[in-house]
Amino acid sequence: MINRLAITLFSKLMRNKHFYDFVVRTAQKKPYFDINDYMERYWVTPKCLLTVDEYGNAYPRKWVPMFLRCRLHITKRADASRHLHDHPADNASIILSGWYYEQDILGELILRTRGDVVFRRAECFHRLSNVSEEGCVSLFFMGHRCNHWGFLVDGKKVRWEAYNNEA
Repeated sequence: MINRLAITLFSKLMRNKHFYDFVVRTAQKKPYFDINDYMERYWVTPKCLLTVDEYGNAYPRKWVPMFLRCRLHITKRADASRHLHDHPADNASIILSGWYYEQDILGELILRTRGDVVFRRAECFHRLSNVSEEGCVSLFFMGHRCNHWGFLVDGKKVRWEAYNNEA
């Protein structure tokens, strides 16, 4: 369940430069794993609320509420794949700086810019089709896992493990 009120309030707090700097500085001490030259990811979630998932990566404990299940994303370029992807959990993004175009399942391009708050269901297929030259910094909030992450290929979902093995 997405706590829209908490995330919207957090987006307002992030407008304060001191709070913004504190969140970014603190998060950069807790790296998740980078995705090649595509995205740097860091945990905003306090370290004491993280455990290790089945892949050996840091991940929030099951009882942690969504507004504390948060990563800092620094997106450097558009998605390399032409295929749309979904996520393992309902999620929300707050765009902190820069912009990107998001392509939805209908092929529409939606501009996401600083201050935008985007709520998505886990099953919502999309892709980043263009990213500002300076990159895009965002906070990414995630709910509890309810889906397997994958890609939409020829109208069918392909789990990420199989998709990456084909690439």
